[in-house]
Amino acid sequence: DLVRSRGLGDVYKRQGEWKYARVDFLNDTELGWRIIELEMIEPSLFLRHCPNEQIERLATMIANLARQGAANQAAAATAQA
Repeated sequence: DLVRSRGLGDVYKRQGEWKYARVDFLNDTELGWRIIELEMIEPSLFLRHCPNEQIERLATMIANLARQGAANQAAAATAQA
């Protein structure tokens, strides 16, 4: 795919599965496609413009990640004890 072919595959491999990413391209007439912005986080999620199903899916994902992080911390604390 275009993102990986532009050298971002290494970033993806180091970071693991992305939950959100946005890549903005500009097609320069002399240089071809250029990345002009790469976002791994979004400061505003524009939730008021999303269907409820998408908001619920995002909330579920965040809750699952939080539970997973808490479980990992508890397991690490138990292993150290």
